[in-house]
Amino acid sequence: ATWTAPTASDNCGIATFTSTHNSGTSFPVGTTTVTYTATDVNGNVSTCSFTVNVTDNTLPVIAGCPSNIVLTSNGGNPATCAQIATWTAPTASDNCGIATFTSTHNSGASFPVGTTTVTYTATDVNGNVSTCSFTVNVTDNTQPIFTSCPPSITPAINAAGCVATVNTLDPSVTDNCTAANQINLNWTMTGAVNASSPATGINYVGTYTFPVGITTVTYTAMDVAGNTATCTYTVTVNNTLTGTISGTATVPQNTSTAANITFTGTGGTAPYTFTYNVKANGGTAGANQSITTTGGNNITTVPQSTAVTGQFIYTLVSITDAFGCTGLLPIDNKDTITVVSSTPDISMAIIGGSSTFIVSGTSIANINVFNSGSGITTAPVQIIIPKITGFNYSFNPTFVSGTTINNNEWSMQDFGTFLRFTSSFVGPTPYIPAVNGVRRFQIGIAATGVTGTSANLQTIAPAGTGGGENPTGNNTNFRVIRIN
Repeated sequence: ATWTAPTASDNCGIATFTSTHNSGTSFPVGTTTVTYTATDVNGNVSTCSFTVNVTDNTLPVIAGCPSNIVLTSNGGNPATCAQIATWTAPTASDNCGIATFTSTHNSGASFPVGTTTVTYTATDVNGNVSTCSFTVNVTDNTQPIFTSCPPSITPAINAAGCVATVNTLDPSVTDNCTAANQINLNWTMTGAVNASSPATGINYVGTYTFPVGITTVTYTAMDVAGNTATCTYTVTVNNTLTGTISGTATVPQNTSTAANITFTGTGGTAPYTFTYNVKANGGTAGANQSITTTGGNNITTVPQSTAVTGQFIYTLVSITDAFGCTGLLPIDNKDTITVVSSTPDISMAIIGGSSTFIVSGTSIANINVFNSGSGITTAPVQIIIPKITGFNYSFNPTFVSGTTINNNEWSMQDFGTFLRFTSSFVGPTPYIPAVNGVRRFQIGIAATGVTGTSANLQTIAPAGTGGGENPTGNNTNFRVIRIN
């Protein structure tokens, strides 16, 4: 402090004039009294005093205050919400001295999501205070984690409308910062189904009905920081139902030969309903008709009457199953039953025995009588065998060989130039069935001629035999026999 020093005088004279401090002296903080003392020659004393008050108003200085710090969860430890921040601590100095230097957080501390202010405070010995502040901003950018996601499934159709009602599994999700009951969970469906849950809250698909096709289910989880994760699976509902038609046939009129159209369902669930129509003789198809299988059967038949001749074309229009699924049909979805006139067509074949003889030799011949026509025989069948020179024929009316040859079903008459064999069929099948039915009888042959004799063993089915034979190229048959 500096000042103008005072002066002292006395009527007798000044002996001494002193002061406790001189101008230009350094004074400490606080109040200091400066006293001047004047003493005259006679010992009289006078004083003069004033104070020098020094105040410290200089703030402490904090050096190296850290910059603001930004942290992310994925940049640190993504498994936790809080993150650890580190920095170089600042230093504090003061003209008078630092009493305390404190901070709200230390380097290496864990900071929660959000913005936290870190403050360093320096206080000098005289109570002057300086602060240094910076922020630690922790951002959660870690996505939620689906700890379980439902697997893709292929459920069976199990409800009317050709749909599958499914009790779907719930996913599980966690997050580093958000409690499970605070994670927003919603779902969307695309593909065979287009639907979505509410956008907020916790939503599960639960029990849901899916139509035929592929539906993609996507769950989206969002934490409070807006981070999202997805979980996807598919629900595939297959309609495997198919229907077929079979039974194309040509059958004779008014016979017991089966004339059935067969409908067969595969895949899907029984019972099956087949819709079909019938077109007769090239006309317009009749009204659609339906027939349904019984119980767990997958096959059903529709009988076609053989009372009337004609062509009956059956068309399979559709197939549906117990749950209302409509199935696929083959490209060829038609079959035809043709009912033809019941006319027998008799032909013969000479089987067995020998075609060569020695003089006076014998053999046999089995006469196979076929009906290749569309109708059964409705009258006795007659077979004519002309007599030939050099050979004699014989017939044993009781000869039977198992179920193959039955002479007891035939009788023989000798008309001089030929033999006539007439059927007398009995039993459960008193006729020759249509379409390659057969009956057989056997004759004996004796060589009565001389060496070198040759002739034709011939069989003839006369017109009208069996109830309608119309002679064609197959109504006669022969074998050349000779005597060597």
